[in-house]
Amino acid sequence: MKWLSSLLPGKRNSMSPRESEVLENMRRDWDRPLISDRGSARHFHGREGIRRNFARMLAGAKESSQGGTTFLIQGAPGAGKTALLHQLGKDAGDNWAVVRIKPMALESPVVMAQALGKVYIESRKKVLKSSAKIVGVDLNTTLSGTQTVTGVLQDCIGDEDSVILVLDEAQHLATPSSHAAGISIRDTLDAITNGQTGRKVVLVLAGLGHTWEALKDRGLSRLRRGCSHIVGRFRHKETARRVVKDWLSEYGCDPDHMGAWIEALVRASDDWPQHVICCVAAALDHFDSQGDQPTISAVRAVRDAAREEKHVFYAARSAGIGTDDVALLGIIVGACGPDSVYDRMHLLSLLSVREREESARTVLGVMVANGVLATRTMRPKGKVHAYYVPIPSMERYLIGQAIDFAARQPNVCQELYGEIRDVILSRRGVIKGRMEDLLDGHLTHMGTDEEGPHGSQKGFEQGGQGIER
Repeated sequence: MKWLSSLLPGKRNSMSPRESEVLENMRRDWDRPLISDRGSARHFHGREGIRRNFARMLAGAKESSQGGTTFLIQGAPGAGKTALLHQLGKDAGDNWAVVRIKPMALESPVVMAQALGKVYIESRKKVLKSSAKIVGVDLNTTLSGTQTVTGVLQDCIGDEDSVILVLDEAQHLATPSSHAAGISIRDTLDAITNGQTGRKVVLVLAGLGHTWEALKDRGLSRLRRGCSHIVGRFRHKETARRVVKDWLSEYGCDPDHMGAWIEALVRASDDWPQHVICCVAAALDHFDSQGDQPTISAVRAVRDAAREEKHVFYAARSAGIGTDDVALLGIIVGACGPDSVYDRMHLLSLLSVREREESARTVLGVMVANGVLATRTMRPKGKVHAYYVPIPSMERYLIGQAIDFAARQPNVCQELYGEIRDVILSRRGVIKGRMEDLLDGHLTHMGTDEEGPHGSQKGFEQGGQGIER
């Protein structure tokens, strides 16, 4: 671009106002802190209890002659599992080598060897014959004839080495590539969890709420005490405040305005890690163009932008689920009320009002796999699964999809609601009646404001002191 020549020494004063504006925008983009809701958290706070348990587990594994165990983190999408994995790796310090693996590494000796930085060749004899053709390969680091992943761990890891294997999206262990692979994964998990690899190996897993079920299917009956955790919203609101404050401080927000913005953004986030990032990103985008004065109009604009970010997130989680099935779940949520928990047979009955039970089972499986629904064990029965919507404010999104469906096909929606109502009455004898309000157009009783009772528009606007009218 011609105007770039004006950046040369002595040329800047010759820039036009438009060129100066473009340059300032570029400078601001370069200076702007990168915000991402995946990977390592730039500003990490909270999860102290999990981190303490992890440190104790590592200390025990280090002291043991054959240390090893499995550490599991479960949670809904956006709960901060990946960020926590990165933080645990940092917490481990220099005494442990952190190696990130894929599920296939637990079933394939070749893949595990590659993950550990070794060269796997099928036979030593072949190596010797073709050694002239292998450039840059130290034959002492090659593996040959090792048929199991456990064998690779024994051969690759020295007596003095300590390795943490980190596996994200571990719910995919539920679908190994073959029956033989399933057996191999079972053997590997059993050896690592019970410290039978002959080496100090710790496996750290993170996945959706049904990951533990996948592990049990792979033969793990239990984990050591303190080695299984479920993460969700921040337990203490102060944690979300610290994250927001760090981001605003890094950006350079006016200290006089920061308190109001912190309270407003935290109120809108439902204390959910991914939502905190959505709200911060929306705020910094607004600051770039409008400044950080916390007026009512500014807070509204940020709230609306954050809402759009959430909707994109929810739409991504709903990918692969039919639009009408998402709307049907919204009708169920609207009829049963927020924070409802459904046993499996009840939920299948509700989903079956639109299609056959076999199809309803498939839809239910996809909803769980995508994190739209999560499972928990109902006690004292132990083996009976309960289902619930795990992500704050997603229930309101689902109800919004039901509203859209009702606008497109009011008669069909009314019929579905009637059938769902009959199922609920036959099972529980009560119904909230909220969906009736929706279908009658009385949306004020639905709580359809995006932020709901914990973060309504009024609450968002009045979340912090100092918001100018």
